Amino acid sequence: MPVLPYQGIDAEYRDLFPDEEVLFSSLPKEEQYFRKTDVPFNDDDIVAIANKEHEYTVSQKNWVEREKKRMEVGVYAMINGVLTFLPGSFYGYVNYWTLENGETPEYRNCTRKIFILKEYLFFKTLVLALTRGKSRRKGATSEGTFWEWWVCGRNKEMNGGMISYSDESVKKIFSMLFMRGFKSMLPCFVEDFDSNSDNFIRFRKPVENKKKGVPIKREGLNSYIDSQPTTLNSYDSGRVSYLLGDEFGKWEKVDINVYWSKAKSTLTQGRKKVGFAYIPTTVNPLKKGGENFKIFWDAANQNAINKKTGLPYGINTPSRVVRIFDSAAEGY
Repeated sequence: MPVLPYQGIDAEYRDLFPDEEVLFSSLPKEEQYFRKTDVPFNDDDIVAIANKEHEYTVSQKNWVEREKKRMEVGVYAMINGVLTFLPGSFYGYVNYWTLENGETPEYRNCTRKIFILKEYLFFKTLVLALTRGKSRRKGATSEGTFWEWWVCGRNKEMNGGMISYSDESVKKIFSMLFMRGFKSMLPCFVEDFDSNSDNFIRFRKPVENKKKGVPIKREGLNSYIDSQPTTLNSYDSGRVSYLLGDEFGKWEKVDINVYWSKAKSTLTQGRKKVGFAYIPTTVNPLKKGGENFKIFWDAANQNAINKKTGLPYGINTPSRVVRIFDSAAEGY
């Protein structure tokens, strides 16, 4: 199984399937660069699909099923002569998500690697969270909002959450980043939902008004995504499948170490891991949240030496959180 070494973590990803198509492999090396996938629908088709009035052709139906599978298991591509794995989350993000400025994400190798790392930590380890120290305007929060959809908007019985350093910040994240991206998705990938609120969305089939004495049968994914205010008790109970914990390094009113001691319980059920948190952040001065975050950051160091073994903790840190750091030049 291939491995991506990433700041002290060996992130595994899948091998090339037998007879799998390798994107761009038929092109000369100098033309082997990422191109977004062509969409087989015109504007009228997209409107009809959104209104559930479109009859797919055989080729269109096959295309939709192929793209759903690619967003699940990823694809391989030849990039500048190198066989390169694009994980499913990354493939979906660069092809079908829309940023708050109306543009689609660029293909960046550094982002591809982070998505490989996240999928590995999410699915194959007992790690509960990844915190990402970064410079500003890296797109890390937008990536996190896409993951809310990728985890909760495609799978049954999932609960997603968002929280940030202020109530106003998390409202903007939900409405300007998540809802902008979600509403711009191709409707062939959008599961039934019955809400259009500013701070939550339910993925279940809309039903007619309830008749007295007749129970309502809920159909659809029955998954849910919301945002909550910056308080010590937000997401401290229930089950959370994916938590976007934005800007832990800027929390002034709440000690994020106390908060994490409560919130992490929603990511487990007994000894079983049921969720994962992604915590991208810049860092305030010490007296404005930075001091508390330093404690959190130090406890998430996979390269720290375990005094009992004399070896690095690796992904089994005491806090069950690992960390990565993006330099300001990364990806530029």
